[in-house]
Amino acid sequence: MERLFIGRHGRVNVDGSLLPEGIDDAHKMAERLRDFGISRRAILLSSTSPHAVATAEIIKLDLTIPTMVRSPFIYKAGNYPQAIQNVWNFTSTLLEACDVEHTGAHVMMVTHLSLVKTVAGSQLQHGGVYEVTEDWQNPEYIPDLKNA
Repeated sequence: MERLFIGRHGRVNVDGSLLPEGIDDAHKMAERLRDFGISRRAILLSSTSPHAVATAEIIKLDLTIPTMVRSPFIYKAGNYPQAIQNVWNFTSTLLEACDVEHTGAHVMMVTHLSLVKTVAGSQLQHGGVYEVTEDWQNPEYIPDLKNA
């Protein structure tokens, strides 16, 4: 993996579907990724929640990204970020488990508020994209979350 980006799904209705503003958020995310110079070999990772998948699908279409992986682990990490020590390692392990070649690829993870706030801080809003540095370490990491 050459670069890693993270962003929160678009804004949602009470039923979990994307609001019109959430659709706009997804298009803004695609535009920001384009501004970052995301490669055509990019990989999209999405939580399995319907609004995260819908957000990722819009980004996929806007940027003609061929590979998208949906994972319940991204959903869990998005809601329980204290279980993740390093997002780069988590992402690499997940892609390897899914047998997705990611050497030299740009990866965009569409996830949830808790993980986005942990990684990017509270300044990243819907439609925002944050580039995660390779040396990022989670200050909230709990090695034995089951016994916390």
